[in-house]
Amino acid sequence: HVGRTIRNRPRDEEHRAVFAEILELAQDEQVDAVLVTGDIFHDRRPPLSAQELVSETLARFAERRIPVLMIAGNHDDPAVLDTLKPLAALAGVHIVSAVSENLADLIIPIAGQNGERALIGCLPYLHPHQVLSVADGAGLSAEVRLKAYQAKTAVYLRALEETIIRQDPQAVSLLLSHVDILGREYGGGEWRSNVYSVPPAAIPALVQYVALGHIHKPQPIHEARTKARYAGSPIQMDFGERNHHKSVTLVEVRAGEPARVQEILLNAVRPLLRHTG
Repeated sequence: HVGRTIRNRPRDEEHRAVFAEILELAQDEQVDAVLVTGDIFHDRRPPLSAQELVSETLARFAERRIPVLMIAGNHDDPAVLDTLKPLAALAGVHIVSAVSENLADLIIPIAGQNGERALIGCLPYLHPHQVLSVADGAGLSAEVRLKAYQAKTAVYLRALEETIIRQDPQAVSLLLSHVDILGREYGGGEWRSNVYSVPPAAIPALVQYVALGHIHKPQPIHEARTKARYAGSPIQMDFGERNHHKSVTLVEVRAGEPARVQEILLNAVRPLLRHTG
């Protein structure tokens, strides 16, 4: 959500401080990759200061030789993220900005420091109009449109799982998805009007971990058939989140073994306070 303001006050310095802390954590933990599950920017047309901050941050990860994998969220304009791709690819930054019918475009290989290989299936935000156009949806009830969206999302996730296993059954398998899973607890600042919810049963069972984006409050999805979690937003987005403790999620996965998940609290977050009286 880079570019977010609160009561017309910019928050770039808050983001910059948190990103610096995350960079040091990634270095200290010797991670194989940093996964970002969407809503890179807060607005579809982000201000230049926000674009500069994202580019600067990605460059710093590249300097440390830490790969970054990002997918688009419902706040992002895929065309804006596409402008980062040519230079990002040279810096070890993988950007999956839009859903593709070619599943090969949605699966990113990452080499682990221990010699293992991970295949990461990516499902950026799937807009309802990508499932049913305005013409196709005309005259259909809201329930029918919702069920069509849920079915399409489940098909994509299952197809990514199957393709990963078929490509390399010995690889570490992960999914990234920007999706609203039923049963989650909202953080307070999420856009909900144009986002359909999907049941936990849509999350495939055979991948080892599913990293989820959209919900600002860090939380696992207990009803999922594999380990799945929202890492949440890195700063408190509005006063509805003033009691949230922001964090990053550290995931350790080896082929054929259950994922081990650790939540690491962030210290650089500036808390939002409300005074009365």
